[in-house]
Amino acid sequence: MGHSDESICETHIVNRACRERFLPLEHPGCAPLGKAHVSLAGVSSLQKCYRIARIKPRYHVVVYTVGGEGTLRTAGMTASVTTGSLLVLPAETTYEYSLASSAWNMVWFHLGRRRMWSGIASSAPWFAETSSGHVVFNACEALLSESRSVASRSANIVELQASLIREYLLRDLCAPASSEFLRHEEPLRLLWRKVEESLDERWSVEKLAREVHLAPGYFHRVVAELNGTTPMRMVAELRMQHAQSLIRYSNLTLAEVASKVGYNDQFAFSVAFRRWAGKPPSTFRE
Repeated sequence: MGHSDESICETHIVNRACRERFLPLEHPGCAPLGKAHVSLAGVSSLQKCYRIARIKPRYHVVVYTVGGEGTLRTAGMTASVTTGSLLVLPAETTYEYSLASSAWNMVWFHLGRRRMWSGIASSAPWFAETSSGHVVFNACEALLSESRSVASRSANIVELQASLIREYLLRDLCAPASSEFLRHEEPLRLLWRKVEESLDERWSVEKLAREVHLAPGYFHRVVAELNGTTPMRMVAELRMQHAQSLIRYSNLTLAEVASKVGYNDQFAFSVAFRRWAGKPPSTFRE
């Protein structure tokens, strides 16, 4: 590891010989990744010329290297990114990474700045050795393959792979929750499944807390610790994810979609959806 005093400028150079495949996060089976605030993800096989530089992005970047080698450069240092490493690039940091050998094979994720990923918080990029890279790579390959398949239960397999990827990200990036909260993990999982099956209900923190027999204040703490968000934001996330799936894959009108996810007013639903997705619901119609 050495020092680099050269300035870093926003850069995006990807040679045509590079192959990048993006995970289809809009697929219904990828919901576990959406719940983990994964905004973009992919599998990349890089060759010849590849250089990415970012100036204080608002999201975290996580890179598993499964083959070859890259170079990371910040204002204060340069370092090799080698096979078997996990590179974590926290939001609001400035960095550049580039190809350093004949090839560099990686799996990468962009993560939202949510409490779930508070363990990433740092003023500088950092590395860790991990054995998870090839498992995550294989899960991504399976997810990509099954997402294009019309075979029976492909959607279920996509969801299983997405859940596996999410669990490895959580294990590699987050400190374990205390046993006080872990005992609520299974009841909470069942609660969110129930919410997904009845998104048109009028959910409140009090009603959710009653479902798992907890006081509202303590329930709020449990959800923050285990899901990295607030109870009602979790409900909103589930509603918007299901709405996106209905818009894309069903013939329901927007008013019908709104009703199915708990909105009596189509306009209010459209405003909420645009705030969540960054664009109006009509743009998701195929």
